[in-house]
Amino acid sequence: MPADIEIIEGQASFASLREPGWHQLGTVFTKPATVGEIMRMANLDGWNVRTIEIEAPDFNMNDAQYFFVVRDNPVLDQVDVLSISGKRYTPFQNEAMFNIGNDLVTGGVGRWETAGSLKGGRVVFASISIDREVVLDPTGANDVIKNYLMLAASHDGTLAVTAANTPVRVVCSNTLNWALSGAQQTFSFRHTQTAGAKAAYVTKAIANAHGYIDRFEGVARQLINAKLT
Repeated sequence: MPADIEIIEGQASFASLREPGWHQLGTVFTKPATVGEIMRMANLDGWNVRTIEIEAPDFNMNDAQYFFVVRDNPVLDQVDVLSISGKRYTPFQNEAMFNIGNDLVTGGVGRWETAGSLKGGRVVFASISIDREVVLDPTGANDVIKNYLMLAASHDGTLAVTAANTPVRVVCSNTLNWALSGAQQTFSFRHTQTAGAKAAYVTKAIANAHGYIDRFEGVARQLINAKLT
């Protein structure tokens, strides 16, 4: 599985607008997609992520409770175990993660760019291209930098639900890690009972994407115009 893209029965769980990822996997669509459309193309809809208590043998568990985190497989008629969790873990549906950024899309600020499932469904991601590019040194190098809102979450506790402004177009594990490590503006929260309320806060916070781009553009232009002595 190149770049950790999940493949089920030969189907790569990845979708991309107009151009494929470097791995050449998944579905390439040519027209802007709705949130439902890109989730279906990337095999991310209808997982119904939930917990099932693990029934241990007659051991002294000291009141500890452990649960399987499972999903309905999006292609096969089966239930997949994604991870094991404690009792405080609350599943966060893929649909909820996508809804965090959908206001930007429906409001005309951006469009769905990529989406995918990694590591057997344990990590999911999406990116929205922001309808504003930064052109550096237009009379010289003319470098065009695109800007994205990246969304990511895990179903195994390794990654909080995260939204970040980044110039990285996420298409695999490597680019996801690159976007996370280099993001200057990130909002995240863990899977707990308060996740729904925090998601509402993030929906408002990520509307500040243009502010991030303004700051990025200003710093970049200062560096370009600085004279070396």
